[in-house]
Amino acid sequence: MSVEQTRPLSASRSLRLPIDWRFGIRAFLWLFSLTLLTLLMTTSRFF
Repeated sequence: MSVEQTRPLSASRSLRLPIDWRFGIRAFLWLFSLTLLTLLMTTSRFF
């Protein structure tokens, strides 16, 4: 399931950052998109 295990050398060489940091940013973006979708749905319902 993890893409980092397939090519760990290139990822560590290019970013030099822990995997938790990237996963946190990914989860944050996912939650942000979900909230935007819910807001759009509610606004479309009201208007």
